[in-house]
Parts: sequence; structure tokens; C-alpha cells
Amino acid sequence: MIIKATSDELIQVEEYINNDPVSTVYIGADIQMYGFNRDFLEVWLQLNHDRNIGAIIMRYHNGMQFYSKTLEFDVEEITGLIDKISPQVIGGQFNSVNKLFDALDSKYKLEMGTLAVYDKQTKYKNSEYIIERATLDDVDEISQLICSDMKMSEIYSQNEIAQQIKERMIHGFGRNYVVRVDGNIVAHAATYAETDYSAVIGGVITKENFRRKGYSTAVVGKLCNDLIVEGRTPCLFYYDDIAGKVYRKLGFSDYTKWGKLIKIKD
Repeated sequence: MIIKATSDELIQVEEYINNDPVSTVYIGADIQMYGFNRDFLEVWLQLNHDRNIGAIIMRYHNGMQFYSKTLEFDVEEITGLIDKISPQVIGGQFNSVNKLFDALDSKYKLEMGTLAVYDKQTKYKNSEYIIERATLDDVDEISQLICSDMKMSEIYSQNEIAQQIKERMIHGFGRNYVVRVDGNIVAHAATYAETDYSAVIGGVITKENFRRKGYSTAVVGKLCNDLIVEGRTPCLFYYDDIAGKVYRKLGFSDYTKWGKLIKIKD
């Protein structure tokens, strides 16, 4: 049985996701910041026969996060909800997402990646580059840079990315760090969700003509240093070996395999 979560289920939800706060960092951060049932955020619970949670599904804008502690969930019921909501992307631990993928009748393609966590004992030595915290005035330029990545533009429009960045900035839910050359942003990294104890780093990108100069490493390193000072553990997702090598050099360790389902355009 699937129910729509309300504040009445908050304690039950928190107990469930606190079992693995790293894998559920997006779900935990969004609920902590926004609660349940905003126009851009909804949470559903799949309950077993004992009315205990078997899975949590969260929609944030046109994306979805999925988590099941035991992998014992009703696939048909979950995919029925997915068909109804029709998210552009679904993220979760690989074993869970792979079960959904097998049942979604080729409506989505599956991308396998890794969720990595930063070692708190690591401290990145700041580079000579000047790294600035972006403001609302930079949102359009940042969203344009992010959309220059074909994988991102396949999922989100520039307007959708800009809207989410503005939302995080206004609510203090995320921060964006940039490097400029001749006044133009050439590298960017951000926190896409923050709790009191952790933060998800995303949007790591460098303009094509400025790559292999250490800009992304510098921005992510500075961001990690600041988060650690605040008592927050950085984590991030990567989907290729090259990115993995860069992040491991910075001090990240692989935590779990991650799956991302991307809706196939008609």
C-alpha cells in the first residue's frame, strides 16, 4: 500500500532514513527544509502488511529519489506511481533502482554511478585561483554553463536549472562557488542539499576551453573545506572513472553504487 506522507508520519520517516543518512541525504535534507507536500515536493511511503515502511519515494520538481532499506518492496506498485508522476530522472541505490528499471518497459535508460563521501580528516590545500560565492545575479550564467553539459540538458531545461538554483539560494539550502576569468564564470560547483550534518555537492563543471587547469578541483576543494569547518560531511555522485580519480585524490571514498534512471524522450 502506498500513502502520501504528512507531518503525522514525520517521526516514522526520520527513523527510517536515519538508518542510512548518506544514501538518503537528498530525502532528509528536502524534508528538513520544506516539510511535506509543497507544489514542488511530495513524499510517498510504501507500507508493508505491518504498516512499517518498505520504501520512500520523493518527488522534487521533475526528479524523484527512491530508497528502500531492505529491497523488499512491491515493484509493480512503485512503478505504477512512477507512471503516474512521470519524473524525468529517478535516483537511488543501484540495486533498488535496477529492480525498477527491469519493470519499466524501456521507458527509462539506466546509468550506473557511485555515491562517494569525503574523509573528514582530509584538508584540501587552497589553490591560487580566486573562488567566489555566487549570488542571484549569477544564476543565468551558471545555469547556462551547467546546460552546456549534454547529459544535464537532456534532463533539465536551462529555466528549470535556474529556478532550482534560485530556490536554494533564497532558502539558504545551497551555495554556489565559481571561478571567473576576465569576468566570466569558467568553473562551478555547488551544494544541492544541506543538512546540519551533511551536504550533497553537484553541478561540478568547467567550460570546455578551460579544462585540465585544475579549476574544478579548486572549487570542489574549497567547498569541501568550508563544509568540514561547519561540521558538515560532503558527499557527491559521479558517473565515470575519470571523475572518480579526481574525487579520490581530493579525499572522497566510494560509499555505495548508485543508479540513475533517465526518461527516454518520445
